[in-house]
Amino acid sequence: LYKTLPPDLCELKDLWELYLRDNSFTGHLPLGLGNFAMMINMDISAIKL
Repeated sequence: LYKTLPPDLCELKDLWELYLRDNSFTGHLPLGLGNFAMMINMDISAIKL
């Protein structure tokens, strides 16, 4: 992907897994990205911002 991550992504409170590995996003990661109560696996490695 070569776009920004929408801030609305942080509103998905019941999200269990999120894989964003090896993408070229512009901008920054949303501040609330680490606030998922149900998250068991998040891979944001090798992201180029």
